Amino acid sequence: TPGKRMHLDVGDDSFDLSGAWRYMIGAEIDEDCPTEDSLQWKPLGLYNGMTATCAGYGARAVLWYQGESNTGDVADEYGHMLTAMIGCWRHAWDQERLPFLIVQLPVFSIDNVEDGGWALVRQHEWQVSKTVDDVATVVALDAGEWNDLHPWNKRVVAERLFHAACALVYGKNDAPKSPEPKSAVLTDGELVIDFAGGPLYTLDGDEPREFELVWEDSSVHAVSGRVEGDKVVIRVPWRKPTSIRYAWSNAPGRGLLCSGNGMPVPPFAMPIE
Repeated sequence: TPGKRMHLDVGDDSFDLSGAWRYMIGAEIDEDCPTEDSLQWKPLGLYNGMTATCAGYGARAVLWYQGESNTGDVADEYGHMLTAMIGCWRHAWDQERLPFLIVQLPVFSIDNVEDGGWALVRQHEWQVSKTVDDVATVVALDAGEWNDLHPWNKRVVAERLFHAACALVYGKNDAPKSPEPKSAVLTDGELVIDFAGGPLYTLDGDEPREFELVWEDSSVHAVSGRVEGDKVVIRVPWRKPTSIRYAWSNAPGRGLLCSGNGMPVPPFAMPIE
């Protein structure tokens, strides 16, 4: 994998395995390997094989970390599918308000087309928590790795799920949350994005980046901004754009916004007033 060090750790010793390898053929087979028939790719395979058999057991909440395989042509349908699945599971467990805690997709850019699919799934994961009762979504933009579908830093994901569970499942009102954009207003050449849950900072100490202005013809222009308390201010010295996007790519990572306790701002796309 590009950017990954190949090594073997044994106790306190680490052995470098990079470079050219020699190998020996130990055995040969004359027939082709049998075709793999993966249950998980068949309709209802996972549900009937793994979920339905557990329905009825006691459940306090569901932790849902998925979406990578839906980032293609059906990315914009993810919100409808996730909403339907939540309803299906709640019916199966006979719990109308079974809490769902969703992990938003982390960064990843190997073998991925930059077509907005990952951003759309992230957006739907966040929106479902706003439109379906008893659902919370945690942001994981800073927990992933661009060259690893299964990032090693799982502690930060677990901690954010814990905070979300404290608020949603156990009713603790002091649990930290990610700041959210409220409005984007353009006045005198400056676009002001107002956030709830500020004041704002950036995870790497850089100026806020990963913003894109979008025009009516769908053309985009990358811009940076500056933090002013619970607002981000962006200079717009030319024609008025129709909307603003933030972290709208497979692996955004420069100047990502967060709260004072390090909770990242979710990716978003919103119209400009």
